[in-house]
Amino acid sequence: MKKAQHELKETIKSDRDELTAIRDELNKAKQDKLLSNYEAIAHTKEAGRQSRWYYAASATTLASLSYFVHYLYRNAVNFEELLPQLAGKDVSSWDVLISRLPMVTATG
Repeated sequence: MKKAQHELKETIKSDRDELTAIRDELNKAKQDKLLSNYEAIAHTKEAGRQSRWYYAASATTLASLSYFVHYLYRNAVNFEELLPQLAGKDVSSWDVLISRLPMVTATG
């Protein structure tokens, strides 16, 4: 009987040790999972901050390009209106641009 009790106690102790090892492994896995979630959350927040900066830089660049194109168009319209007054006759803007093309090609 004592031998059976002793074997039973050894089995219980062995099972308890095994259960403790499994619990430790489970706790470590939970900590690793929480750590990886924390890293993913931190990565997501940082990506959000950086994307806002890139969106702002892109919007600024787009606004600058839009302003530049509008400025060129406005000056081209003004040039087209001003050209007949400067030339004193009915001259097309293409004639003026083509007549300046050899000089631009030689100096450019």
